[in-house]
Amino acid sequence: MQNRRDEFFIPDSSAHLLLDMISLIEMRLRILSGRKGGGMTQGISFGDNQINGMFSEKTALGIVGFTLFTASSLTSVYSPVFFTAVSESPTIIGCLRSIMFVSMAAVFFVLYRFVRKRDSFVRSNTVRTAFFLLQLLLPATVLVDRLTGIEVPLALVALAWAFWGIANGFFACAWVDGQGSIDESYITKISFWSFALGSCLVTGMSAMTSPTNIVAMAVSTIASFILLLRAFPHGYAESDVHDEEWLIEKSKFNRNGSYIMLVDGILIGIVACFLFYSIKQTGLTPAILGVALIGTAILFFILRTHSPELLSLEHSQLVFLPIIVCGLLFMEFTEAPWQLVFSLVLFIVLYLFDFTNSAVLSLRGNLLSISACYCFSKGRLFIVAGQGIGWACGAFLTTELGMMAMPVFIIVLIASVCLYITVAAINPNKYPLIINTDNERFPDKDTNHPPKSEPAVIERPYKRKCSLAAQKYDLTPREGEILFYLAKGHNAKSIADQLFVAERTIKTHTYHIYQKMGVHSQQDLINIVEGEASPAN
Repeated sequence: MQNRRDEFFIPDSSAHLLLDMISLIEMRLRILSGRKGGGMTQGISFGDNQINGMFSEKTALGIVGFTLFTASSLTSVYSPVFFTAVSESPTIIGCLRSIMFVSMAAVFFVLYRFVRKRDSFVRSNTVRTAFFLLQLLLPATVLVDRLTGIEVPLALVALAWAFWGIANGFFACAWVDGQGSIDESYITKISFWSFALGSCLVTGMSAMTSPTNIVAMAVSTIASFILLLRAFPHGYAESDVHDEEWLIEKSKFNRNGSYIMLVDGILIGIVACFLFYSIKQTGLTPAILGVALIGTAILFFILRTHSPELLSLEHSQLVFLPIIVCGLLFMEFTEAPWQLVFSLVLFIVLYLFDFTNSAVLSLRGNLLSISACYCFSKGRLFIVAGQGIGWACGAFLTTELGMMAMPVFIIVLIASVCLYITVAAINPNKYPLIINTDNERFPDKDTNHPPKSEPAVIERPYKRKCSLAAQKYDLTPREGEILFYLAKGHNAKSIADQLFVAERTIKTHTYHIYQKMGVHSQQDLINIVEGEASPAN
């Protein structure tokens, strides 16, 4: 069966210009890091063989649009572009960002909990247009405030920020859903480069003067919406109701993982609000937060290239524990400029966890051949809600009363971090969704078979076969993800690198899969998957 994406391919050199630039940047970074190949984006050179099989014109436009959406989302939060006459104090800044993140979390909750036909909902151009109009209220409000000199009431500004958060939550799910038409091996790479280039745009727009930066933000928002309407061909079926029932039955919130994501979100909000306060006090350029986001992208690239196991939850939390604790201590007990330096380092590390969480969840629905919108919205709920709480706490700490309570607050945060590191060490591999209901620990089973050569494009019906096999043999969603990679011939280390978990965890899950499916080798597993009947459509 020919992949539906092929029919959308139209050669267009300008559409691929940005992708070629990405490949060149990656090559230079690998040379600088002392590696000639095997980097994070190996194979994303976009030569003729990759383009003909992988990226259509619409997909290329979608990647550009997703980069612009990422840039506008990050700029709105971590730059002063949307400041108004009544919202320039750090306290008000923290409160408005808190409203935005709480509104975004509310959208995620409604999408995963109450909207049953969520795939149709996020793909509807009518619905997208409605949310786009909500999104435009904030830049329009700021432009009125800046150009006319009319002081917009704070209540109206807060309402505009709430609508911005609602729209951003919806469009985040819409973009993740659109990426379902891309081969799974490229989703993490696209997420990374969109974040990296988006961070550069954040730095640029933060350095602009008003109202130029507001116009640039509006143009970025409008362009990303237009590209969303034209990009990512939906030549695939929506999630089946039985798939939804299986996913809901097999996935539930894990207390440990939810706590870890909540605390991480709170810390991000507090540190970011404190950085705004420090920048205002010292008179430094607001573009410094954009530089911090670039630092997060560089840190992710280095770890993904040289030590991908450090991106797994159980390893990264333990490794970065001293940095988090020391950063919190130095935030309180050092003077400028060192206080700002340690805050920036802390922000870079904390945001690494946020980005990794987002990248993993963007991949999950694609691997399971099930609603990406459901997986993403449910998985992102706690860390986004945590950022809402964190910005509110940061707003309080910038007041006189908050400054007096700062030492006690820092001690409580350090205790929370130590607890959440302990949780990560005791119960690893627990991101926001519980994905393994079996609490037994089995001995490792070696799965290090040589990986088979894989085709350039894995057709969606093959993913569907893996999904059917996962449901038939009562696998959990995490086991379903690993089943897909095993069926493609990957070994334990390769799967661990793709899913950002420890290799031991993959071996344990693989043992469970073998037990449930009654197989003794990877080839037996592949035979079972290939024997599954393809869906009628």
